[in-house]
Amino acid sequence: MKRFLVVLAATWGAGCGCGGQEGDSGSDADTDSDSDTDTGSDTGTGSDTGTGSDTDTGSDTDTGSDTDTGSDTDTGSDTDTGSDTDTDLCENGALDAGEDCDGVDLGGADCVDQGFDAGVLVCTADCTFDTTGCVQQTVYDLVADWSEVENPFGAWVVRAGAVPVPTNIDDWGGIVGQPAWANASVGNGHIPGFAKVTVEDAAFEEVEIGDVIVHSQDDGNGAGFGQAQVVWTSPLNGSVDIAGTIWMGRDIGRANDWSLSIAGAGVASGSLSSGDAYDRAAPMDLADGGAAGALDAVAVDAGDEVVLEVVRVGGVGDIVGVTLTITLTE
Repeated sequence: MKRFLVVLAATWGAGCGCGGQEGDSGSDADTDSDSDTDTGSDTGTGSDTGTGSDTDTGSDTDTGSDTDTGSDTDTGSDTDTGSDTDTDLCENGALDAGEDCDGVDLGGADCVDQGFDAGVLVCTADCTFDTTGCVQQTVYDLVADWSEVENPFGAWVVRAGAVPVPTNIDDWGGIVGQPAWANASVGNGHIPGFAKVTVEDAAFEEVEIGDVIVHSQDDGNGAGFGQAQVVWTSPLNGSVDIAGTIWMGRDIGRANDWSLSIAGAGVASGSLSSGDAYDRAAPMDLADGGAAGALDAVAVDAGDEVVLEVVRVGGVGDIVGVTLTITLTE
């Protein structure tokens, strides 16, 4: 009994404070003294490990300016600065490096330099040559083209009417050493005759060595043969310019008429006689026998003929000297 009371007394005494004060002196022994271990601020103090600013601070690694800063490698100016060597200088009126020409300045060039025979060379807007006005031409000269070997010779043929004269004979008309295209040396058939003078003779009063002569037909020495014709045949389509002269080869009181046709159409004609105003030094121009320009730039087709015909006036024919040049433009 005594042991129980002692234990009880000890227990009670441990629960009081001496001197009229309780064991809790106004402050509870509770470790939380109105303030919890959490002081109102969590281990995150109101700011997470991200402090309100993420690792991306609002500015990405791309700071708003890409590697292309708004200016490409091409800065707006190409390698060609807008001024080509030719473009700016062309049509400045002066011939510059790299240009064929400039305006009217052709640098002295012409169609012949470009491989043509004639024509008008001009300059294009890009300072190169324009050869559309250039032409190829071939000149046919009766005197220069003459042949004693064959008839036709080139584009030329001499005919008695529609028939080519087949024979080149010697000593024509009894003139030793003088060849001619005729059907006989003397007598019937020796006219009409066509020759290039090779010797001096009294019969050739108004002609010289190297001249081409034509003797018109007559019935005394050329019965049955056609009229004397010198013919040129066009080898292609194009245009022709015709030039030539004609005159009486001697003055013995005879006369001849002549005519020129192109593709069957008469373009010029005239008359010659002994004592007229024409001779070798001052012959009749074929152009004077036709309208102005009638022998210039006349269109022809391949196969068209230019025919110079000589016909006697009266009963007896005679000699005329002839030059004839035809320029064919393709």
